[in-house]
Amino acid sequence: MENFKKGFILMEVFSLVVIIVILITIVIIVFFPNKDKNSLDAAKQIATSIANQIRNISLDGGGIVAPLDNSTGGGPICTICSSNEKWPSLAKTGYVYNVITDSNIFHGDYSFSLVKQDEYSIAVSLSNGVISISINGLVLKEDTPSLSKTEEVCGFLIVGGYGVVLAKDGKCWLDRNLGAKNIAKSYNDSNAYGDLYQWGRGADGHQVRDSGTTTILSITDSPGNNNFIKNSVSDYSWRDPMNYNLWQGVNGINNPCPTGFRLPTISEWETLISTERIINSATAYNSTLKLVAGGYRGFDNANINLLNTYGFYWASSISTPYPFSINFGKSSIDFDNKYPYANGESVRCVKN
Repeated sequence: MENFKKGFILMEVFSLVVIIVILITIVIIVFFPNKDKNSLDAAKQIATSIANQIRNISLDGGGIVAPLDNSTGGGPICTICSSNEKWPSLAKTGYVYNVITDSNIFHGDYSFSLVKQDEYSIAVSLSNGVISISINGLVLKEDTPSLSKTEEVCGFLIVGGYGVVLAKDGKCWLDRNLGAKNIAKSYNDSNAYGDLYQWGRGADGHQVRDSGTTTILSITDSPGNNNFIKNSVSDYSWRDPMNYNLWQGVNGINNPCPTGFRLPTISEWETLISTERIINSATAYNSTLKLVAGGYRGFDNANINLLNTYGFYWASSISTPYPFSINFGKSSIDFDNKYPYANGESVRCVKN
């Protein structure tokens, strides 16, 4: 009798396995007709690989962009991120990319599909932070990337083509100087120096390090040209008379920062320097903001001075007759300096 019961149980288990196999076969036939297992596995691997790339880039703060070639891929997969990942090439797979939507923000909706004629349609999408992978309409995986502390506080990780970092002062700052090509890789990384703005001027082209020059002072807040205005007399301003209300707040006149950002006050600079323990160019670079020694452009001759040696950053604050600026070098930092309005200095923006 005992052996009979064991045999019966084994028959039940065997029957259950057979039923499961039949069901799996039905699913494969319904959703993937006339497809062999190797092709299905290859499709899964492609979908999973790209989904993982998207997930990692989302957490890294990069904005997803369309492939260089909408047919076979290639080119950077993100705009602002620390990785150098590229879209996988589909040239040897028989697949092509189809229907790309990108919004360059983490919580935006973007999606794409890979299509192989008469075989599989692989869809990968991100909607409100949830990644979904499906093949021929059958959802294989859904995943919600966890939010970073920066995103929880700042609300986004990329703005106006710049990344956003959460500094030790609790404020959200751009991850690089205005005009910089990349996040600094050293305190003297030339690609991270960025532009040099005259205090109070907008992004009219004068800030480019090799822009043309003129000695004709402007009589308006917007000079109407892209020249660096030199002035070796009077109050050393680029405007006559100088308007001391420029760059005041996120809605301030000529604010050059991305939407929602502004120049920091001297008080905010002081707090950042204290919390990040910045005492020289080395610690400035090692800080969350990765500040660099980009030098300054002289108000009187437009020459670039102290490049690779000192960093100069504007504050929005003024102590008549000049605005505040911080600067640091190999062995010191000074956050109580005031420089002429016509000086050209770096700008690092903070979220309002």
